[in-house]
Amino acid sequence: MIKLIIISIGWVVGLLAGLAKILTYCNLPSETLFGKIAAIGEVNVSLPIAVIIGLAAMVVAYFWGRGLFKSHKTLAIHSATYGCEDKVIDVTAKLKSLVKNNSLTVLVGNHLGGDPLRGIGKHLEVWYSYGPSQRRTRVGEKKTLELP
Repeated sequence: MIKLIIISIGWVVGLLAGLAKILTYCNLPSETLFGKIAAIGEVNVSLPIAVIIGLAAMVVAYFWGRGLFKSHKTLAIHSATYGCEDKVIDVTAKLKSLVKNNSLTVLVGNHLGGDPLRGIGKHLEVWYSYGPSQRRTRVGEKKTLELP
């Protein structure tokens, strides 16, 4: 998610700088919206600098996605139940065993611990912490759980 945000910021800055440069050449009145955008372009943000910022954002996002900037937060599963209403199965140990590199991705289904109530839709409820914050999530059957 952070990777997508970084890339998006880079592209937005690049596009706005490019738009500002184009509008500057149009000599629009400064009281219009496009004139104000053009005025922003005259504040030392040139198109090549905006392109460099966009490329730098993509490089940072690439290495972030590769794990170069590792987080010091740890994912810990405290409790996990699968089922519905009062018919639930404790699947804490199963989920703990599936945690890899402080993340967990699993398809929610009967393979986690059996079928506590046949013919009824079930959900997985997980109490976990990621770093200092305690969290709870609930995911329906046949959906994917992604933590953190």
